[in-house]
Amino acid sequence: MFGGQILNEFKLSNNGKLIAGIGYYDYLGVQGYATLFDAKPRGNTLNANGNYLNDYNIVETFAEYKTKMSDQPVSVFVNYFKNTAAQTLDTSYVVGVKLGKVKAAGSWDIGLNYQDTEADAVIGLFNDSDFAGGHTDSKGFTLKAGYGIRKNVKIGLAYINSEFGQSLPVQTKYNRLQLDFKVKFK
Repeated sequence: MFGGQILNEFKLSNNGKLIAGIGYYDYLGVQGYATLFDAKPRGNTLNANGNYLNDYNIVETFAEYKTKMSDQPVSVFVNYFKNTAAQTLDTSYVVGVKLGKVKAAGSWDIGLNYQDTEADAVIGLFNDSDFAGGHTDSKGFTLKAGYGIRKNVKIGLAYINSEFGQSLPVQTKYNRLQLDFKVKFK
């Protein structure tokens, strides 16, 4: 695989900034070969022999707008992916918002995003393993919150409500609740 991203940051007149960019990722010679790890397609389309039906040449565009509201940081973001090597089921997007930032004791953040990933938009093995069990062909939302216990110590809670098998007659619901304890070393 080879790939790269180009991005730029634009300062706006309202003390906000816009970060926008584009990326490209080319997985060389995937079409017609077995899945990359354990023979599980994780939502990707396979041919009659159980090998990848498509190649994966993925174009990504992304943007994030950052500003402040009542002295709290706010960001709104969108990511869009398209597998140019697939004929159908080739797009994915994520849109979301985040308010606050955990920096010190008593600080907090909360965020919500919605994700929709078609079966061959990305290689399932590299998809977020927490969302829809790591499957493509999925959609749903994630709600996250964090709280600073002390400097460099954070507790976080995430609820993921998703389902996979969108292109199949029956979808599988996948819900997850996670509690994280994070310590940052400097």
